[in-house]
Amino acid sequence: MEGDDSQRGAASTSRRVVSGAGGGGRSPWLAVVAVAVLVGVGVVLTRGDNDPAPSSPRDDRTGEPPPTGAEMEVVETADVLAAYSEAAVRFGRAHTFGYRGIVRSAGPSLLRPGPWIAAEVTVEGAVHLPLSITTDVAVDPTGAAAETVTSGAATWARRAPAPDGLAGAPWEPVGGDVSADVRNLPGVPPSRLGFALVVDAVGAATDRQEAPRDAAGRRVIRATVPDQLSSRSSGPEDLDDLIGGAELAVTLDDGGDVARVELTAAPGYPPLEIALDILRLGDPALVTAGDLAEPIRASVPPDVLADVGLGSLDVPGLPTTWALTSASLYRPDGRLSPLPTGCGGSVLALEYHDLRAVADGWLFLSIWRHTCDPDEGQREGTGEVAEVAVEAGRFTGSALRSPGQPYRGDVTDGTTAVSFTTDLSPEDAAAALASLVPGQ
Repeated sequence: MEGDDSQRGAASTSRRVVSGAGGGGRSPWLAVVAVAVLVGVGVVLTRGDNDPAPSSPRDDRTGEPPPTGAEMEVVETADVLAAYSEAAVRFGRAHTFGYRGIVRSAGPSLLRPGPWIAAEVTVEGAVHLPLSITTDVAVDPTGAAAETVTSGAATWARRAPAPDGLAGAPWEPVGGDVSADVRNLPGVPPSRLGFALVVDAVGAATDRQEAPRDAAGRRVIRATVPDQLSSRSSGPEDLDDLIGGAELAVTLDDGGDVARVELTAAPGYPPLEIALDILRLGDPALVTAGDLAEPIRASVPPDVLADVGLGSLDVPGLPTTWALTSASLYRPDGRLSPLPTGCGGSVLALEYHDLRAVADGWLFLSIWRHTCDPDEGQREGTGEVAEVAVEAGRFTGSALRSPGQPYRGDVTDGTTAVSFTTDLSPEDAAAALASLVPGQ
């Protein structure tokens, strides 16, 4: 702390002993000092009992005596804990952040779920924390590039000989599709992947200690990631086997926000070093619907859309801040389905979220051929009991409205059947359903 440093400097100066140069000769200043001492003694001897005692030094800001050396350590420790905790909380609540830096690793991992292209790569990307979305471009020393997108537990990637070739490269799912039984629930953050997990590491770290300032004069605080991080984070349990016990160096900017994070895996863990500058903290424009559209669409071939009677995954009736965040194929038994053939009862499950919201702003759709009847368990609780009629463009059906509960129902246009659950108003939900693009 600046105030503490100035007090510490003053205290140290008052205790400094000055001796003459060379030690052998007598400095003429000694005579002056001797006279001053004698005068001081005389003042003390002549002061009466009723004379006021000399005042102790005071802090100009508080009017209180400055802390002693022991008290100073307590103040400094409390200041470190407060500064780190406040920065970690703001980091976790920032909604989004960008990053740029270097990663050294021995292979792919939860933090690097996309293709592993080299032991050391430069990375640049963005994170949307509420929806656990990450976008990341990694470039190796030869210039080869890999782009990775995660949304919840799903991951897609594409590669190219150079970064400018990524735009024309095909997206491929890497893994992590979510089965119907563990589908994301309203208000429940999906499991994180990629550098979204850095927030969990920073927030849970303990043993926080002041470190020397960096070359730019910024404050640096060192800390240690708990061995059991998964119990305090949104990450999977095997995250502990990657960064449990890792060492952190967190740099704060002039406003006290996280500006840089360095992480080094603990001894005995897979080699991992991360050094990331944190950019555009809280910028709502960092992650957009366009970042997710291509990779997610690549997961749903055109013949699948045709089979369920859709012409597109777009829902033009939703606000522009909304995005398709998940697309999966299910069978009635809940297992991932291959491409539907005929009337096999396969269901296309789609999720849309408002990227500007934290917990609200969501629409879940289950879509199938009207002539196919998915297992009743697939539609349990989706409004089989008609309480209100629904008219949404070419779709008609019924829905269940209950105070404090999601709006849910089933509609059909005779070709495509749609089961929906949402926190949208009935009017907005109808506008979204009416805008579904029919197949040719």
